[in-house]
Amino acid sequence: MAADLKLNVCAVAVVLCMLVVASMPMANGELDCSQVLEDLSPCASGRPTEECCDGVETLFQQAQTKADRQEACRCLQNLAAALPQDQQSLAENILSSCKIPFKFDPSMDCSKLD
Repeated sequence: MAADLKLNVCAVAVVLCMLVVASMPMANGELDCSQVLEDLSPCASGRPTEECCDGVETLFQQAQTKADRQEACRCLQNLAAALPQDQQSLAENILSSCKIPFKFDPSMDCSKLD
């Protein structure tokens, strides 16, 4: 019961963060935080479901330019920063479970992505 409540609180927090990040200005690329959040919305439960993995794959296919990859990275950082410390590894766990060959670290320098 307590685990379900914790998961529900986390999901609500992620959705609230999505709304905040979605209001951020667009980068110079075509991809923006609202698109990142739309692609990742099926992952709000923190579980790498098939729908979640499809969204992650879509995001990585859309991030074709350096600017797009950097913007997606910054959006993910903002989402991770809003999560409780013990859940900041969710993004890395989802990427790994969805077999996406990208290592995400909330403290990485997004400007160095190519």
